[in-house]
Amino acid sequence: MASFHNWKNSQLQDNRKVFQEGLVSQGVLLDSMSLTGDETVNAEKLEDIHVFVCTDESDLRPLAVLINSSMANTPHPERLYFHLVMPYSQRNAAKRLKFLFPDARVEMADKFIDIHEVEEHISFRNDTGARKELVSPYNFLPFYLPRTYSDIGRIIYLDSDIVVKGNLEELNDIDLEGHSVAAIEDCSQRFQVYFDFAQLDEIQKRQGPDRPSWLPDKPFNRSACVFNRGVLVIDNHKWEEENITKAIVWWMDEFRKSDKSKALYKAGMSQPPFLLALYGKHKVLDETWNVRGLGRPNLSDMERAYYKKGWNMTFNRIPFMSPFADEAHILHFNGKYKPWKGKRHRGENDEIISICGPPEKGQECASLWWEYLSPESNDFLKKKPVSKGIL
Repeated sequence: MASFHNWKNSQLQDNRKVFQEGLVSQGVLLDSMSLTGDETVNAEKLEDIHVFVCTDESDLRPLAVLINSSMANTPHPERLYFHLVMPYSQRNAAKRLKFLFPDARVEMADKFIDIHEVEEHISFRNDTGARKELVSPYNFLPFYLPRTYSDIGRIIYLDSDIVVKGNLEELNDIDLEGHSVAAIEDCSQRFQVYFDFAQLDEIQKRQGPDRPSWLPDKPFNRSACVFNRGVLVIDNHKWEEENITKAIVWWMDEFRKSDKSKALYKAGMSQPPFLLALYGKHKVLDETWNVRGLGRPNLSDMERAYYKKGWNMTFNRIPFMSPFADEAHILHFNGKYKPWKGKRHRGENDEIISICGPPEKGQECASLWWEYLSPESNDFLKKKPVSKGIL
């Protein structure tokens, strides 16, 4: 697949050159380009692509990598409009990032979302195996974006721990086929990992006027593939029509009220209620749009069995292996071990967290993240901003 990506990067560079020079060369044009009568590219007619990120991370390096990689791999980077949903303490984040990327369109999200309202529905249990940092309300704010930004028809939501290797114009232009949201489906993980199905069955048996419309008539399938919330394409109006936010919050409340001896769901905080609310209702994206788990140090038994049965690949538990990452449009470093919390260059005795690409020629996943952050930018963002200055 390396040759495919070399070709793809070459095509992106050719397309950007065509755009910049206003030339049509050998018919090499992106479908989204518009031509005037004199065969020059009219970029003003291309619609904005609204990319939202929700994070309370004080370290701006992951955002820098997300923005830099997105712009580097999108033929018309001027279409990208980054909206940062962050705490007030990070109000100068956009200005600092624009200092590094002066051509980027980056703004602090200006619409109010009641954080206290979000927090009222979040509860943490020690018996779920979820990491404590996932309790942050900013982990749940993506579910409130369609309601808050109803004036925008379609948005792309990205987690902050992401490298974009593909063309976000392609992602933005996918046909949702009447669905409110699109997400990748990952069959190396199944519903049975997350849920107590005895409790789910009891909830589904409820009758009467208080039974919500989003409860499916048939039982949840234990073997259903998981769809990850880290990369989403959302039709804001359809999302609101289907009361998706309300359904997610309802499942969060059910979790809070669940059996004291056993939680309704585990292994996550925002992912499980998202799975329940959108069960059978999402458009399936190609898996290349969210190659996930790259911040994890190991494979689960289910993941190892998946690769063995489906691909005849045998892996140890450690390190985490992502054999198809060289095909990725988006690399997702979800998990405890974030690249920016480690070293740029791994020492000889340092542990390898994850490997991306085929086993015989894969590379450390973190190195793919560091490709989009120069040493100078890294040093600049690690410095504390001047208290009264812009930066």
